[in-house]
Order: sequence, then C-alpha cells, then structure tokens
Amino acid sequence: MVTTNSLSGSSASSSPVLGNAALAGEGAVPPPTGGTPGFADLLVKSIFEPGANAAVVISMNICFFLLLITLVGLAAITNWDWHVLALLFTSTILWAAMIWFIMMATAVQTNPENMPNTDMTIPAEDEDTLSTETRKDQ
Repeated sequence: MVTTNSLSGSSASSSPVLGNAALAGEGAVPPPTGGTPGFADLLVKSIFEPGANAAVVISMNICFFLLLITLVGLAAITNWDWHVLALLFTSTILWAAMIWFIMMATAVQTNPENMPNTDMTIPAEDEDTLSTETRKDQ
C-alpha cells in the first residue's frame, strides 16, 4: 500500500502489519540497556580500567592455547626441528608466567590491607612542632 502526502508530494510505503506506526518510528525495539555486558564489551572496557577482568584472561588463555596448538603442528611438520621446539618451550613458559602474574596481582588486589585509606581526617600537629616552625620563620 502506498500513501501520498498531498502537501509535499512525497510517497511512502507502510507495512500492512505495522500500519502507519512503522513510518512514525513507533513499535521499534529499543536497544538493550543495563544488564550484564557481553564478552566484547568487557574486553573493550578493560582497556580503560586497571587490572585484568575475566574477558582479558579468557582471551589470553585462548590465544596461548591456539599458539601452542599451532607450534605443535608446525613441530610435527618440520620433523620436530629444535627451533620450533624452542619456540614451543618459550611460549609455554610465557603462558605459565602470565597465569602466575595474574594470580599474584589478583591476590594483592583482594587483600584488605592493600585497600586505600578512606579516613579523610587531617592529623593534628603538635604545639612543639608549630612553635619550632614559627621560630624558624622569624
């Protein structure tokens, strides 16, 4: 069905199911707001936040796993060349070191003794300190 606007002379088609509401923008599904962010959202969000969130750790583990699978395949193709085996060994050690570092950083961040001091009071100074400072200024 085609409708013609007599004032402007333009024509627009309306959906028989939605009627003229589709033309006015009514009935459109709004984008989701709130809720839990997706994997890609967490990955992008981690750029602007300190520490490593779950998306970064999962991405790192997937990338290292795929790297090791690729190096094992390459080693098998090259008749277990020692250069490829050295790369495989180095990649494995690097992956283990990254996992250890993330575990230690998480342990430090979750320790309550490492939390910043929320007490915003200014400590009072002694009168002796004030009197010695004024003597110096004189």
